[in-house]
This record gives sequence, C-alpha cells and structure tokens, in this order.
Amino acid sequence: MSAHLVAIQGPLTGRVFAFVNGALSIGRTPDNTVQLVDAMSSRRHAELRFDGHTYALTDLGSSNGTFVNGTRVSTHALRLGDVISVGGEAFRFEVVQPVAAPQPTASEMPAELLGLRGPLAGRRIVLVRGSAAFGRTPENDVVVENHMASRKHAEIVRAMEGFVVRDLGSSNGTRLNGMPLTAPQLLRSGDVIEIGDESFRFDHIGSPVAETRDALPPQPAPLPPSPAQAAFAAQRTDPVQPAAPIARAPVNPFAATDPLAFMAGSTPPAGPGAAPNAYPSPGGLSPAAAEALAGVKLTVQCPTCNRKVDIRYQDCPWDGTALVNGRTVY
Repeated sequence: MSAHLVAIQGPLTGRVFAFVNGALSIGRTPDNTVQLVDAMSSRRHAELRFDGHTYALTDLGSSNGTFVNGTRVSTHALRLGDVISVGGEAFRFEVVQPVAAPQPTASEMPAELLGLRGPLAGRRIVLVRGSAAFGRTPENDVVVENHMASRKHAEIVRAMEGFVVRDLGSSNGTRLNGMPLTAPQLLRSGDVIEIGDESFRFDHIGSPVAETRDALPPQPAPLPPSPAQAAFAAQRTDPVQPAAPIARAPVNPFAATDPLAFMAGSTPPAGPGAAPNAYPSPGGLSPAAAEALAGVKLTVQCPTCNRKVDIRYQDCPWDGTALVNGRTVY
C-alpha cells in the first residue's frame, strides 16, 4: 500500500504530495516535501514516516504546533482520512490500497497443446490464433499422420466460456479423457484429446495446474540394503535351478498331407520283416480315425497282381499287405 497528502486548505489546495523513501517532510524551506508559505509554519515543522506497518506523524518542535483533526499532537499514528493542520493550511491523509491485476478469464488466457503420444510427442503447440484444426492434410494446424485420422478430424475454438473442442464428423471419432466425444466440450487444463494413436494434453499457459504438473519433484534414490539384508544375500549359496524343459508331443511329418495320419494312437510295426513307414490296416483304426477317413479316396495296389484300384479307405478288398499312397499297409 502507499499513502499521500492531499492539500484541502490554503495556497496548495488540490495538490497531492507523495512519500519519498517512506518519508514526507513539512516546513517552510525548499528542502521539504511540502513547502509551506504560511508565516505560522516553522522551517522544519513536521515529518511523516512509514515503519513498514504504521504511518506516524511527528512534530519537530515547531513554534505554533501541529494539529490532527483539531487536536495538537507531538506524535500520532495516522489513520485514513485524518486532517493535518499547520498554520492556515490543511492536508488530508489518504492511503491507496494496491489494486490486484484482474485475472484473465478462461477465454482470455493463452493455451497450448502438448503431444503425449505419436510423432508429435513432447512438442508444444501454442494456440496463437485461439483455435486449432486437427486432421491428416497439411492445411491443418495440427497434422495427425495417422491412418485413423480424417482429413478434417476435429478442432478447438475459443468461445465466451473458454476453449471448446468438437469432432468434425470424423470416421473413427475423437476421444476426450478416454471417452468418445459426441458433442462440443469445454476444455480444462489437463484434458487429454485422443485422435487415433496420437494424444495431446490441453493446458492454459501459466495455469497452476500446468505449472504444478510440469514441475514434478525429483524421485528419491532407492534406499541401500540394511546390514541384515546384505548379510543374508552374502550367505546364500543355493544355485539357481534351470527351468525344466517343456515336454512336447512328437510331430507326425505326414499329418498335413497323408490321410493315414488320422489313425489315432497307431504306431508303425516293429521287428523283422516290418516295412519302413508302415501304418496299420483299416481294421486297426480307432472309431474316430475311421470316421475321419470315411470318404477319402486312396489308390490301392495288389501285391500279387499289381492291379491298382481307387477306393475309399474303409472299403479296401484285400487282407494282408497292400500299398496305400506308396506306403505299406498291414
């Protein structure tokens, strides 16, 4: 706060006298802040000082005295509106309270976007014109190089209440704070706008929310292990056991092409005279395998007359050994 004297009586009426370095002097000589012309005033008549809390008036031993609100005083703590009289002149003490600068409204505050995810992550985009258009084409203010973005996808515009975001009928939509944007929404500092795989955070420049978020405290360093923990770790001798191998079923190399691979649980015969790559005959099939092979056409060759016949597997006319698709069948 600041204070001054306003002359309300005498030759100086209407003039305003301000404090200089917290002090103001009154007297007849030119070196005073308020130079009086009244013959009843002294050369150094009175002085006003501010001690950081109070404005005090002190008479400097004047011949005719100093008066506050009609009462002669030697010292006096001044209050707003007090009238100081010296001879035939009078001054009113006034205090000027500092006026706080008006806070800008949301619509007047500048704003910016901070890229959180995507090619623009980490970049700040100031809304210079008070608006921003999002889309895939170069004429947009924020070019979203994403296959899920439309040519004209969304926009931010300045309104009376603040900044408003709205979707422009995009194919894949716009999300605000994780929710689909179905109607224009008023933006607040910290809101996150998502377009496809890219996201942006909206902030009013200079807002406490943005400044607090950007000034995160450093993370404390991890605490060192206690003596007991260190001693326990040093005494451990148990080796790390390797993980047991995972048992896998054997792969039949003919499973993709050979219909005989449908024989559930069958194994090639072993022992003397067993043919390589041999499979059981139809009579050795399980019911499930026989059903799976129903209708499959195979070429069967008689080992005696070498006659070949195209038949369904379950209708093989021979007993004993036959060749099926080049393999011996029992």
